[in-house]
Amino acid sequence: MPEEAAIQFYKITRCGYYEYYSTTPEFGSIDGTFSTLTEWAEDEDKELRATRLFDPEEGSNIRPTYCYDVQRSQQSGNYLLTTWNQTPSSDGQFASVQADAPVGEAEVKLTDVPDDTIPGYATYFWLVPDEKLLATVQFQHRVANGKPGLEKYINTFLAKHHEDHVAWSEDGDADVEVSGYQRTPDAEIRDIYPRFRTETVRPPGKTDFIKSNRERISKVIRKTSLEGETVANTSVSVTQTLLSLLGTGSGSHTPDSIRTRYELSFEPSEGQLESIIENWEQNKKDNSWNDIGFKMTGDSKVYWLSHSISRYEETLDVSRLNDEVVSPESVLAELDSQQADLIARIPEAEIQSEPTAISHQPS
Repeated sequence: MPEEAAIQFYKITRCGYYEYYSTTPEFGSIDGTFSTLTEWAEDEDKELRATRLFDPEEGSNIRPTYCYDVQRSQQSGNYLLTTWNQTPSSDGQFASVQADAPVGEAEVKLTDVPDDTIPGYATYFWLVPDEKLLATVQFQHRVANGKPGLEKYINTFLAKHHEDHVAWSEDGDADVEVSGYQRTPDAEIRDIYPRFRTETVRPPGKTDFIKSNRERISKVIRKTSLEGETVANTSVSVTQTLLSLLGTGSGSHTPDSIRTRYELSFEPSEGQLESIIENWEQNKKDNSWNDIGFKMTGDSKVYWLSHSISRYEETLDVSRLNDEVVSPESVLAELDSQQADLIARIPEAEIQSEPTAISHQPS
């Protein structure tokens, strides 16, 4: 069944185990990582709840993340990883309001979450190891693509669960801890760093234009969402400050989130501009509101960083398992069938082969 999908590409710049300043892995690879993840997830005794690897930090935009499914194509060697992103509930209940009620009079209704279920939504990731590419695949034009949760998930898997490379030790209290990482289970244990990193694939000319016109930048615009935890924990509530500027009291309710937009008259140096772009790339949140824009002298247009990413709208012939989940097997088959066309659109400079891990002879 044809369905519209939004596809966004990222370069995988790190996947493995690294010396602190190195960009080349000592060992580990994209295919090795996801092959091991597939074996780990498909263990016949593993329940879905056991695939949750981390608890998000307070105020984080990352949801608790589970491995819903992993598919690997024997023909292409590509993967389709489906994650399940847990949505928040209140003491095991969903809150909803009556849509046709008058404003200010809507009744809030609470619905119990069924026992032994995890409320949430599915997100899809296509991995092409030979090209060092990751693509998010969004159906139903869902705002959240789940990528921040995926990066946290793979980093945690590399750090604590990759059985080929994680070395464990037991202390006196019988607690099991990671003691380091090794090329093979019987190799030397080393104090190095597990890393999974990606960078947005950008169409040519977008960020280059901003950088080449840096001296014309007169203002920087920031749009961001402040989550309720962040607002509540600030020394001076953002809500109170904004309401006081309007000449009213602060009120007693802390909202779940606040959308803010502010402008700064600012002429960044070359280093500052590079830092702004890099920081946004690494920390941008999983929604369309968070963004950074630049105004230039003699130009009324705002140049947004979010407009400098490679995102494509495609029709994919897939099947559904239910109203929420698209068949991962059908998604992988369809993406693989269009691989040549999809990758041909990516700037050639962005395509790189996977780096080879450094080979060390035992001492």
